[in-house]
Amino acid sequence: MLFPNALGQFVSTSDTLGTLKLVRKGSTLDGYYRAGANFIPLGSAGVPTAPTRFHLNGGIFVNDALAASFAFDNFKVNTGVVSCPP
Repeated sequence: MLFPNALGQFVSTSDTLGTLKLVRKGSTLDGYYRAGANFIPLGSAGVPTAPTRFHLNGGIFVNDALAASFAFDNFKVNTGVVSCPP
C-alpha cells in the first residue's frame, strides 16, 4: 500500500479475498489489512482534510503469474458522503 508522500509496507499473502481498512482522522490516514480476526497496520501518512478520492491499483510480483483481478467489494463509508461522478 502506498500512502501520499510516504511509502507503506508491501505484504505478501495467500489470502485471495483480503480486507483493506482505511481510517482517516483529521489529517492522518492509517491503513490496515486483516489477518484472521486482527487488523495489522500497513502505514500512516498526513493527508489533506479536503474531500478525497482514491483508486485501487494492484499487481502480482512473480514471474510465472498468469493473471489477476482486483476490485472493491463491500465498500463502506462510516462517516461523510460518497460522490461518484458519472
